Amino acid sequence: MEAIVEEMDSEKQVSINKKQLKDEVVDYLVGAVFKGEFKPGDRLAETKIARTLNISQGVVREAFQVLRTRGFLESIPFKGTFVRAFTDQGLKDYFRTRTEIEMIAVKWSSELPEDPDNTAYLMKCIELMENYRKEGDKSLASKADLDFHRAIVKSANSPSLLSAWEALNHGFWFSYGIHLEENKYMVIDRQAELHASLLDMLKSNAIEDFRKQLEEHFINPYSTLRG
Repeated sequence: MEAIVEEMDSEKQVSINKKQLKDEVVDYLVGAVFKGEFKPGDRLAETKIARTLNISQGVVREAFQVLRTRGFLESIPFKGTFVRAFTDQGLKDYFRTRTEIEMIAVKWSSELPEDPDNTAYLMKCIELMENYRKEGDKSLASKADLDFHRAIVKSANSPSLLSAWEALNHGFWFSYGIHLEENKYMVIDRQAELHASLLDMLKSNAIEDFRKQLEEHFINPYSTLRG
């Protein structure tokens, strides 16, 4: 469990964009975790990662801090920094919390006058999902999916609620959920259809039907992890 990640091939240095270097390192490390290059329980050494990426140790330290905040890494005093373990309960908790936040947003937005611009934006997101389906681009399809749900929360006109949703979707479980979507369970052929159905329910104020559809949309990642 505490096998230190030190045996990296020094000849295989990864090219990192010098612009926004810290963010590039964060993206690299997240990708390495999801590819299995760094496994849960592995201890990460700043010096070895800095050498592999051909960057300063200080930049790696900054990236570690970001990833600790986001829940990817955890520090143990006098032992070091470790990759966080995956649990089915953690992913379940993420999707349950996200469902409740979005349902609050739907309820609050239903009490406000309809916003034609927001409806048009939701339709645009669905159109993009369909376009990306045809192109087979799951990454961009996931982005359009997230933009759709962000717009739903934003429509409640509550900065506090949107802030809570954004904070939730900046962390470890959101990234892991997207990873599962793109690599394991996502049925891209049904994505636009499912969200069009969600939009129809919003238009007709069918809140309970919306909840059932939303739970179906979110249940697959949790089931996949448990399976």
